[in-house]
Order: sequence, then C-alpha cells, then structure tokens
Amino acid sequence: MMRFTSEGFFSKVVPFSTVNKEPGIIHIEEFSGTELQKVELNKAIELENILYDYNSAEIRPDAAKELDKLMKMMLDNPSMYIELGSHTDARGEDSYNQQLSERRAKAAVEYIISKGVQASMMIYKGYGESELRNNCGNGI
Repeated sequence: MMRFTSEGFFSKVVPFSTVNKEPGIIHIEEFSGTELQKVELNKAIELENILYDYNSAEIRPDAAKELDKLMKMMLDNPSMYIELGSHTDARGEDSYNQQLSERRAKAAVEYIISKGVQASMMIYKGYGESELRNNCGNGI
C-alpha cells in the first residue's frame, strides 16, 4: 500500500506492488485516481445512494458499498471526526420521521464501527424531514 498525503488534504491509501517493477524512481503518474480532496472544515460530504427501505433502518447492500467508501476515507484519515446525518421523506408524522432518521444515522455509524473505524471519530444525527433533500414536504 502507498499513502498519499499533503497538508490540508484528505490522505489516500492505494494498493501498490513492486512485483514486475524495475528498480528505480516511482512516478506518481502511475497512480490513477490519487487526486487528493481538499479538507474543508464544517462542509458536508454527501454520500450517494444511502437509501433505506420504507419504514426501515437496515443497511441495504447498495448503501453498504457507499458507506464502505466513507469507512476507507476515515481509516485513511484517523484524525477525521464526522457527524453522520440521515434524512427522511415527508410521509408519516414529523415526530416518527425524526426518530426514524435517528435510527438510520445510528445504524450507519454502527456499520462503519463494525468495519474498524473508532466510535470516537463519529457522532450521528437524525434530521427527519426538517431538512428535506427534495422539495416534497407535507401535503406534496
């Protein structure tokens, strides 16, 4: 494995092998996908496709793939600290959706912890329908 780091950027660890390589200088151009993302404090990192079945907080296989990307980023950056938030749609009562979003955020955090990330690196927060990700509020 090779770690790429730069002050003010998220670190990235990528696979690397010297098998079938000639001795000499390693050129960074050989590593595609090693562009580092700038760290911006208090800026949301949106995850794609963290979807849940209706009325459920179970992590689906498609959501697990996306959470695995966050898990890898956190393992590559052990000083990282995040709030993992979850939202719901507007179906159902506001109070129920608040509780559901909290269960979903907690389930996502527990999934990441189960993969080796320290619990102290994360908190979870449910937003219910208070910050809708679409424009479908109550009555729409």
